Amino acid sequence: MRPSQTPPGTEAPPAQAVLALVEQDPEGAGRAVIGTDPRAAAIVAVRLDAGAAVAAVAALGEALPDPASLPEVAEDDDSELTAEQQELREACDRAIQAVQGAADASVWTIGRALDVVARQRLHRRTHPTLDTYAQELLGRRYRQTKRWRDGWPLAAVAAEMCPIGHIAPNEGQMRELLKVEGRHGRQAAAQLYGAVLEEANRAKIRTTAVLLATARDALPERLPADDQQTAVREAAAQAVEAACTAAAGQREQQERGTGSSGSEHPEVAALRAAVGRLSSVRSALLLNAGKAVELDPEATGLVWEAFELASKIGADLIGLTGQDAR
Repeated sequence: MRPSQTPPGTEAPPAQAVLALVEQDPEGAGRAVIGTDPRAAAIVAVRLDAGAAVAAVAALGEALPDPASLPEVAEDDDSELTAEQQELREACDRAIQAVQGAADASVWTIGRALDVVARQRLHRRTHPTLDTYAQELLGRRYRQTKRWRDGWPLAAVAAEMCPIGHIAPNEGQMRELLKVEGRHGRQAAAQLYGAVLEEANRAKIRTTAVLLATARDALPERLPADDQQTAVREAAAQAVEAACTAAAGQREQQERGTGSSGSEHPEVAALRAAVGRLSSVRSALLLNAGKAVELDPEATGLVWEAFELASKIGADLIGLTGQDAR
């Protein structure tokens, strides 16, 4: 069976159908399903051995043509895609989404497995602590693996709320969803994730951690017990609408340009300078973060501190302006 082929009746397969296919033909079904439904990819991966799971992901790349064999299109060519190019674009989109979806889900699978190991102390004959076990097996310290362990129960419920073609939240999204869980409960957090995904897909925008934070802030202080789903959907719609309005305003401003021969207002000039400094800080972080973590794994904590600070800046700016610049 070629990776691009799909067994009959496996379009948008439910978990039971996927598992049945895996029992019949583990590697073949895995390769077929993982390329058509990223959500099913995680279900398949947990039932395949590691080698077959890796082969299933690699098969996605092998199903695509060698880039060097394709004619290069000029940078200034904005013509419509041919039917063949459109088909190739869709194949590339599916491959990227499938692998990214599986990658996002993998950390929660690791978290769940670590919880099993911890509860039964399955590390006790080879490692004195769960931390030393995780460090040797994964090369990750306690702080990161604890996030995976804390997040997997919500990730499992949130994945069930996803529209077809999506999977569990990534780590940045999970940080925002855990705040919702702490205030309103796990079911509400999972419902918010699904509702924001659905609204964002309809508006053709990305579901970012910032967008989820905006939706979280739009929730009422206390969710109505009799109609929680409606309140969650309204918050999601409000957040997406705000993001689309902000993006439209930004596009309009860019199209209009500065258009002014006079000097800027002092506040605008100060903001422009601050953004320039932030850009320099971002470059310094990206330049040094990878090497720093490679030299000292403990530097991962500094990376997460930078992430938290950046998230706080974004949330504060949204609070001040009511706009999601992304």
